[in-house]
Amino acid sequence: MASGLVHDIQSQVIYGRTYREVHKKKDAPSKWLPGKRHRCLRHGWYRKFGKRWTFADPFPNEIPRRRQRIGDTAGSTRGEEYMASVSHDYLDRIWDFDSLTREERKYTRNYWEAFHIWLVLNPRLLREWAGVDVFDGRIRRVIDGAEVWEDEPNVVVEYRSLYERARFILHRKKDLRYMVELYGELVKDIQR
Repeated sequence: MASGLVHDIQSQVIYGRTYREVHKKKDAPSKWLPGKRHRCLRHGWYRKFGKRWTFADPFPNEIPRRRQRIGDTAGSTRGEEYMASVSHDYLDRIWDFDSLTREERKYTRNYWEAFHIWLVLNPRLLREWAGVDVFDGRIRRVIDGAEVWEDEPNVVVEYRSLYERARFILHRKKDLRYMVELYGELVKDIQR
C-alpha cells in the first residue's frame, strides 16, 4: 500500500491540505489486517474498481455530484475530505501494480515514493506548479472562473510535518535518498 506520507503529499498537492486524519482513519485496519487485506474495510471506492470506475474513468460523474452535495450540506471542507478519501482509494489501486513482479513492484514504489519526497523538498515547485504556498499558508483556487489565493494557515504546519517526515525517511532509506538526488540532477540538466 502507498505509505501514509505518499497519501499526505498527494493530498497537499491536489487539495492544498494533507487531510492526514482522513488517511489515518482509512488505513487504521492495516494494524490488524496487513497488506491489501485491510482494504476490505473503509476503502469503498477501491472495492468498486472495475464495476463503477476504471483507470480510464477514475472519477465518473457521480463523484463530483456527491462532493457537491456533501459540500452543500456539510460544508466545503467535508466535501474536500470526501474527495481526499476517494483519491486515497484511487492511489491505493494504482499502487497495487498488479501486473509487475514483486521486484519490479518494489522498485516502482520506491521510484514514486522518492518522487513524492522530492516534491516536498521543493517548496517553490509546490507553489508554482501545485498552487500551494507552504511558507505563507495560501492555496491557489479557481472560484467562478477567477484564480484566487486563499489564506490557509494549516498549510504551513502540515508542510513542516511532511518535510520532517520526508527528511526522516531519506535518512533511513539509502535507495530513496539516491533516487531523490537523481531527480535533482535531472532537473538541473533540464534547466540548463
